[in-house]
Amino acid sequence: MGLLWGAFVPVMLLAMGLQFDFSETVENLLKYVAAAWVFFYLGLVVPYQIWRDKYEELESYTGAAPNMTFKEFFDRQFGYADLSDEETGNEIMRWCVDIRQKAILDLIHVWGRRDPDNWSIESVPITPIPKSHWVGNQIDYLEIVKDVLGATEVTDLAYAELPFKDLRFSKQEIEREWPAKRKEKQWQLANIFHSKKPANKGC
Repeated sequence: MGLLWGAFVPVMLLAMGLQFDFSETVENLLKYVAAAWVFFYLGLVVPYQIWRDKYEELESYTGAAPNMTFKEFFDRQFGYADLSDEETGNEIMRWCVDIRQKAILDLIHVWGRRDPDNWSIESVPITPIPKSHWVGNQIDYLEIVKDVLGATEVTDLAYAELPFKDLRFSKQEIEREWPAKRKEKQWQLANIFHSKKPANKGC
């Protein structure tokens, strides 16, 4: 091994002597080394980081499937809520903010169809919504009032892009992040109502 290094080092020095004139200063040599490092970083390190981030994002979808529609999620949380009620409206808006925050934190995954404008929404495939989309976009509250398919809208023009519609969620993730408290309350109220017995009337 030592013999190999002993032969390798002089050859490298000779090659450097042929490529760089020995009269070149150390400063110029450092410039060449810096340029080589930049090419190495841009050519190998940056593409690898981009690939790793995309791979990790795809891996995070393992086991998650778009098996819950936006309407099913909405009905699960609010049932037949009166959208004209101010308190209910505030609760729905807080829910929309919560969805966006959990999507950014990668606690839930959201799918949707890119808004095709004049095309039929059913003709557009369902695709995962990247976390970066939620940085400058949010759930469109007015779309909930018009159509409970669910849609996103831009909040920051720096992140302007086509919105998503027909939002989907993973049922397992939704049940984990939003426990079904409303159903429990309805069950308790039903028990209280049915436990009341009519008073016995005298003859």
